[in-house]
Amino acid sequence: MLLANPQVHKLWTINNDLAQVLPSLKKEKFFKVIDLHNNLRSLKVRKSLGISSAVFDKGKVSNFLWTKFKVKPSTISPVMDRFLKTTEGLCSTRHYPQPTFPMPDKVWESVSKLSLTKDFICIAVGAARKTKQIPPQKIQEVLDELHSKNIILLGGPGENQLTKALTLGPKVINLVSQLSILESGAVISQARALLTGDTGMMHIAAALGTPIVAIFGSTHPDMGYAPYYNGAKNPPIIFQHTTLKCRPCTKHGKDSCPKGHFKCMEELEMSEVVQALSSVK
Repeated sequence: MLLANPQVHKLWTINNDLAQVLPSLKKEKFFKVIDLHNNLRSLKVRKSLGISSAVFDKGKVSNFLWTKFKVKPSTISPVMDRFLKTTEGLCSTRHYPQPTFPMPDKVWESVSKLSLTKDFICIAVGAARKTKQIPPQKIQEVLDELHSKNIILLGGPGENQLTKALTLGPKVINLVSQLSILESGAVISQARALLTGDTGMMHIAAALGTPIVAIFGSTHPDMGYAPYYNGAKNPPIIFQHTTLKCRPCTKHGKDSCPKGHFKCMEELEMSEVVQALSSVK
């Protein structure tokens, strides 16, 4: 994704150890580090380079109080705005633009070979953590209700097992594990809407201006990670369990429900989700 962005001039990747790239970074004679990770590895980079730095405030205390003791902060800015706030002083003016998701021509050429229909809905079937993932039976309810619609399933290799639990009708195209992240973005850009959990696909759709119907389980959009809406034509439609006292239990998702019941996803009415997907123009 970063290599496809024309505003990125150079990219370092780490294969095994951070020490591999530090000598190369020092040779660049940078004058500033913008640390948006604020973790032990990025601290090591800052200390090694020994130059001025701007460090992102993760809001760890407020997140801890909310997830552990359900003390919700009065206000939490979108993480995108907080990222940009970290760069204050480096630019003459500060503004909050809509994100973009650049894709090279070869990506469009690859996706054009799929000969996709002109009118379809995408479903992101997986997520990085299980408690952010829409349960397969809930996805099945959507597929059954929208059996007359063209549906495309998207996801990485780790989601192959999820699709095996689904009964796919003749109008469902399963592209799970068949596309790169950029190719998935190109497909999402052509979709009528994207149904997704709290995922990277959701943020890609926001950058591309594709209408979003998002379901939040263990996480909460008010923690700053809702789809970034900055005057876009179609504001995201978000569904979440609003009466569970155990939500949110995490900022980034967990591998299993701490309570063992996963009610934040299991108790959601998918008929409302289907109605939202059907109403998107």
